[in-house]
Amino acid sequence: MFSFTLKLSKKFIKIFLPLVLLISIIFTTGMPSFLKRKFFGNKIDITADTAGARIDFLSKFGWTADADTEKTENAVIPAEFDSVYAPYNEIQKAQDFDLTAYKGKSVKIYTYKILNYPNETAEVLTSLLVHNGKIIGGDVHCSEYGGFMHGFDMRSTGVNMS
Repeated sequence: MFSFTLKLSKKFIKIFLPLVLLISIIFTTGMPSFLKRKFFGNKIDITADTAGARIDFLSKFGWTADADTEKTENAVIPAEFDSVYAPYNEIQKAQDFDLTAYKGKSVKIYTYKILNYPNETAEVLTSLLVHNGKIIGGDVHCSEYGGFMHGFDMRSTGVNMS
């Protein structure tokens, strides 16, 4: 018969147990977004090479986008962010996108009319920035006088979706 004794120091237990607990939390609940950004950067891989995929992406935020209103245009992300693009990129960073890596690159901008924006009578649109078939950013906006612009997620705007 074989037996052995393992003696653990208090220092080892103080370090080892929290580490095991953290790893088990990450595996059971997924890695928190701030850790994903720290270790993997802001690389979100969302395929959007078809209108259906783009509409599906928007629906995950509660939006009903009218596929019949799709407009497509080609654009280039500026090589240097000015007083317009710097704040726009802050909106992107707040939703885990970052256009910095796409400076000087060509993108497609897909625009759709939003049919279910709450408490708004003016036309509300959403724009998706797509590079090589992947969504790299975008917004929801109203371009009328006194309009607004925000990220895809309504929870950060204070507007009630119900």
